[in-house]
This record gives sequence, C-alpha cells and structure tokens, in this order.
Amino acid sequence: MPRENLPPRSSIPIRGNPPDLLKLKGECPFLTRCNKARAACRQEPMPPLEEVSPGHFLACFNPIRHDWA
Repeated sequence: MPRENLPPRSSIPIRGNPPDLLKLKGECPFLTRCNKARAACRQEPMPPLEEVSPGHFLACFNPIRHDWA
C-alpha cells in the first residue's frame, strides 16, 4: 500500500496468483511466490505475527525491512 508520509516509489508485483485462503496449509501463503524464501520457510510452520509498527503486522522469516513507522 502506498504511504502518504513516504516519497513515492515504484512497486514490484509478486509473480503468480494469490493463494486460496480456504486451502492454507499452515505454511506461508506467499511461499511459492516469494523470491526471498529461505529453508526455514519450507521446513518450519509459519512464524507468528509480529507488530512492526502500530497496526502493521508481518509473519516472515526473511522480512524486507522498510521504514515501518
């Protein structure tokens, strides 16, 4: 989502189609579409949600850090 308080930048779309939310297997729903996936992403259950800024959550073994504030 574009942020009003940050300078505009181009977005890179994620390849593939969104996951079927009715058929999630307990692994990251982006696993097959993520070019940053690690071994832990394939072998471990999805990590718990972490609040990185007020109202902004992520669950990732290899997050791409941004200015979350």
